[in-house]
Amino acid sequence: MNLYTLPSSSPKQTFVQDFGLGKITIAYSRPSLRGRTVFGENSLLAPLGKLWRTGADASTLITFSDDVTIGETNILANTYSLFVIPQASSWEIIINKGVNGISAYTEQEDVLRMTVPVKKVVDFVETFTINLQNLSYERCTIQLSWGNALAEVTVETKIIEKLKHSYEVQLASDNKPHFPAAYFYHLLGNDNTKALEHVNIALDSNASAYYMHYLKTIIEFALGDLEAAKASANKTLVTAIEAGSDDYKRLAENILVTL
Repeated sequence: MNLYTLPSSSPKQTFVQDFGLGKITIAYSRPSLRGRTVFGENSLLAPLGKLWRTGADASTLITFSDDVTIGETNILANTYSLFVIPQASSWEIIINKGVNGISAYTEQEDVLRMTVPVKKVVDFVETFTINLQNLSYERCTIQLSWGNALAEVTVETKIIEKLKHSYEVQLASDNKPHFPAAYFYHLLGNDNTKALEHVNIALDSNASAYYMHYLKTIIEFALGDLEAAKASANKTLVTAIEAGSDDYKRLAENILVTL
């Protein structure tokens, strides 16, 4: 016979998001409103002006596996507690070194305190939700949503110089990653001349690689060499058809329309 216990009214959630060269992990408990008032003067859930654990039960924990920046504050890779002091039109976001619960909180362990505006949203959020949105190579947004309130915090990481150094070391070795280096120099390294050099070397040993021909196309387009880009787009089209890649066939056809 199976014996069961009542599930928590504020279920725990842990999620891990790849970000930059590392990860962000957030572990929290998710209370629901169930007709109650939140972020009010007399609220029992998250009273205005009071330190809130950013969820229910235990404090919310946030782990950065790589160093990040929030606002003007550099935050070292580590696990922290995420607290909030809600106000009517703004929230004070607190990241704190202490991870032993809200009762053990001390201001001396704060690594970040910043005030962010609270947006009033139309879509009602019954269950408290933390999301990571607007992800790019070096930036993402932590969104805190409950009821009709939404607060956002931007997190940044610096990866371009790390990647540049890594590719320079690899390119000086016996195993030279020419195609990934070409992609990096085009996308983040701000050096399309160097990107073209590396994609050409990569194609010398893999002339049927339609995806390499496509990268060469967009590099040449960025350099303003439209004739070369058109030739590379046609090569992309031919090799994509031969390889049975409908996606790259469409990409080649689309860029040829613009050339």
